[in-house]
Order: sequence, then C-alpha cells, then structure tokens
Amino acid sequence: MRKRIDAWALYINLFLFAAIVFFSFFSTTGLFSVAGRSFQLSFYFGIVGLAVFYISYFFVFKSRSVDFLFPILICLFAILLTSSLGMAFALKPRFDGLFGSTPEREVIFNAAKYAFDLAFIPYFAFMVSILDRKKITLSVNIFLIAWITFGLFQILVFYIDKEPLWRVYDGLDVLKIIGGNSEMFLRIKHNYAGQFRFFGFASEPSLNCLLVSVFLLPYLFYKTTRKGIPFKKKTLYFLALAFVLLLAFLTRSASVYAGIAVDLIGLFVVLIRKKTIGPKTMVFIIGGLLVGMAILLVTPKTRDAILGGFLLKITDRSNQSTQHRYSTIANDFMILLKNPLFGVGDGNQGYFYAEHIAGTWMSRNEETQSAIQGKMGLLNGGAAIPSFISGFGLLGSWLIVKAYLRYLRQAAKVNPRWMRIRPYFWTGFASALFLASAAVGMHQNYLLLLILCYPSLLSLERETNRETLSAVTFDRRWDALNTELSL
Repeated sequence: MRKRIDAWALYINLFLFAAIVFFSFFSTTGLFSVAGRSFQLSFYFGIVGLAVFYISYFFVFKSRSVDFLFPILICLFAILLTSSLGMAFALKPRFDGLFGSTPEREVIFNAAKYAFDLAFIPYFAFMVSILDRKKITLSVNIFLIAWITFGLFQILVFYIDKEPLWRVYDGLDVLKIIGGNSEMFLRIKHNYAGQFRFFGFASEPSLNCLLVSVFLLPYLFYKTTRKGIPFKKKTLYFLALAFVLLLAFLTRSASVYAGIAVDLIGLFVVLIRKKTIGPKTMVFIIGGLLVGMAILLVTPKTRDAILGGFLLKITDRSNQSTQHRYSTIANDFMILLKNPLFGVGDGNQGYFYAEHIAGTWMSRNEETQSAIQGKMGLLNGGAAIPSFISGFGLLGSWLIVKAYLRYLRQAAKVNPRWMRIRPYFWTGFASALFLASAAVGMHQNYLLLLILCYPSLLSLERETNRETLSAVTFDRRWDALNTELSL
C-alpha cells in the first residue's frame, strides 16, 4: 500500500511539474486564449502543483538537498518582510490612502507574491534533481524542433501571404485554440508597418528573450562544444543553433539581442578558459559567428534591424518603449540614492514615480503620463533587479545574493555533474541577470525561477539512508513503483 502511495505521489508531481514547464515554455508567459478568454495555465497548474508537492514532500519524499533550503528561504523572507513593513509604517503618514491603498497593504500584498515565488525554488530544485538526463534531453529536443518548425512556418505564411496558409496558421496558433481569426495574424500582418517579426509561441516578440538566451542557446552551446557527441548529432545541433539565431534575429527585439550578446561573450569565455574543444573547432565556431555577423551587418535590411532594433533603440530618447522602460528603472535608482540601506519596502516604489519622472524626457509618452496621473494604479518596481534594490535596499539585496550563493555551494556538493554544466549555467545566468536589470520581472516568471534551480539538475544524492533518493537506488525504486502500479 505504501509503495502504491509513493508511486502515485511521484507520478502526479511529475505530471504537474511537466505541465508548468510546458505551458511556460510554449507561451513564455503561460498565457493561453480559449474561446476569447485568456487563462494563465502555468499559474493555475502552479497553485495545484505547489500544494501537491508540499503535501507529498513532507509525508512521502525526503531529500537533504532540498531540506537545507527551507530555513534559508524562511529566514530570508522574514528579514525582508520585517524590513519592508518597517519602511511602510515610516511612509504611512505621507502616503496613506494615496492610489486607494496604504504602504503596509502594498508590502503585505507583494510579500504574498514573493512567498508564492520562493515556494517554487524547493519545488523546482527537487523535481529537476530526480529527472533522468536522457529524458530531459529528449524533451528539450522535441520543444526545440517544434519551436524552429513553427518559426519557419511563420516566415513562410507571412511572405507567401495566401489565405489558405493563414487559415492553417490559425489552426496551429496555440494562442488562439478555438475559432476566429488569429490575434497573431493581425499582429504579424498589420503591425510594425508590414515588417515581419517572429513571435514564436509568445504573445509578443520580446517575450522570447529568456527562452532564447537562458535556455536554448546555452543548451546548444553545451551540445556543440561537448566532447564525446557523435559528429552527426553535433552537426544537427549546429544546424539547430543556426536556426535559433536566425529566428532570434527576426524577433527584432532589443531584449532578445541583448541576451544573445551576453551569451556569445559567455561562450567565448568558456572556450578560452576551459579549453573544452580543440583549436580547429574553436576557430570554426568563432569564424562562423564572425562571418554570420559580418553578413548581417553588410546586408542593408539586417544592418538597419540590428542598429535600429538594438543599438540605437536603447539610447533613443524619442522611442516610447525606451522612455517608459527607463522611467521605472530611473525611479528605482532615485529611491536607492535616498534610501540606500533598506529601500522603501517592496511594493511602495510607485508612490515616488511622479516625483522622480514628471517633467523628464521619460514622461513624453501616453503610458508614462497615465502612470504619473495614477490612471494605472500604483506601479511596482518594474524589472527584477531594480525592484530588489529599491524595495529592499543594499542590505536586503546583499542578503538575497548571500542566500543564493549558499544554495549554489550546497547544490555543487550533491551534483556530480555540476562541474560539467557550470560554465553554461553561468552563461545563461549572466544573460538572465542582464535582462532582469531592465526587461524581466520576477513575479510568476517560471522560466526565471527554473534557471535559478539549474544547479540542482541531476543532483541525485549519494545514498546515506533508506529515505534518500539517490542515483544508485532511484532507477530500482522507479522500476519497483511501476511494477507495483501494474499489479
């Protein structure tokens, strides 16, 4: 009976975890539309998945590699909540009732969201630690083929521009499952002055930034530079890498371009420091990237896309997207200058927005003006890192960094393959940090939470007692559970 309970608990947890990752990867935001209504399926699966996992974990599973996370996260959460509430009560006389809320209410609301986010770290760390490497590779490869195939079909439909193809596209569009014209059709066909932009499975091109730079490119870098992979397979991975770079370029998104730039720098550092491949292969990779970049820069259309979509856009003060994105970052840093140690309490950044942004070059667009006038309610801190430093201050941000470094050290102890994947993890992690400084938020961002748990990947513990999941016993236990279910 106990084995049957173990089996069902394991299978249900694996199913829910797979569903969260599936809907996060295939739509980036986890947002799907059915019959005109939107559902964030990854969020709903996440609620159920967390409840099932924690019940299963404390009554069925046990793992030292996850146990140590709980006191760290609980202590960190308590310290940051106390700090934020202290700042909220200090700000209460000044902002009480503004935007129809109070500082302490905003802090508690944001703390609840962070509690939900933090709860995923032990959950994801445990789930990725028990997955089989071959199954992970197969799953990623299937998604990679689907993403590339859908992208090439998107290009075909756009440039051929025939009604029958658009009807087929509407049928395949995962963001419009039931009936009607595809919202993606309207965006691809009519937006951006008729210029093609690759959406992938996301609701807008820029939402591919984490998927491409944090997952797909580091994965393909690992597969194309690792020794021992057969030449035929390596050639296929090289081909996939070329298609991913092409589709990423066609997003025409500054966020995607920035993530790729960090990835390429990370790849060069890995190749030079680790010497994981021979000189000829290194020359081939670097030469191929340089030739490809030269072709893109020489061709007028691609050169204009790179310069206009990335290099010039991030400094173009007349661009409305740049204006509003920089406005939240500027507000966060102004808050930090005035409250360097403890910030203003996470959730209270919006109280200072009008004071810091009104009258500046960043307020010359409708979105920012609406935010200044309070029509958008109380804004949060925007991107993840600026939100941390403005909400928690330098002291709170330092505690967050220390807690994560503690996790990395512990994960390295129980992960026998950590040294092999570490350079590629840091490549993707550096890209995630760069994007989190300007474009990527934290709340309900399952892709960002998943990359934080990467060091646990394949970190099956050595057998120390009967209750420990281990690389030695897990396969036998899995077989036993399957046998038990079949009886």
